[in-house]
Amino acid sequence: MAKGKGFLAVVAAGVAGFVGGILLAPKSGKETRDELKAKAEAKKAEARKKMEEYSQKAEKGKAEAAKLAKKGTKEASEFAHDVAGHAQEVADEAKSRAARLAEEAKQSAGRLQR
Repeated sequence: MAKGKGFLAVVAAGVAGFVGGILLAPKSGKETRDELKAKAEAKKAEARKKMEEYSQKAEKGKAEAAKLAKKGTKEASEFAHDVAGHAQEVADEAKSRAARLAEEAKQSAGRLQR
């Protein structure tokens, strides 16, 4: 927050100096207006250029973020697939052990009945 206020103070001081210089300059009103107009046009063009530059950077950032999100989604999907495969293996092993235990219990029960 302090950096923003400092920047605004510098800009305000620059503008005040510029206006003071214009008001104290020994030029005619038309010359001063023409000079102000030219400087305003230059600043407008500079602002437009910066806006385009930042817009391009934002687009690049947006594309990079989308690419990372897609990569993350793909990795998450692969991880989920791996986990599901492992869970299926564990379930199959549990089913197999349960079937063996059931068979052993059935055999034990048969021996006890004899």
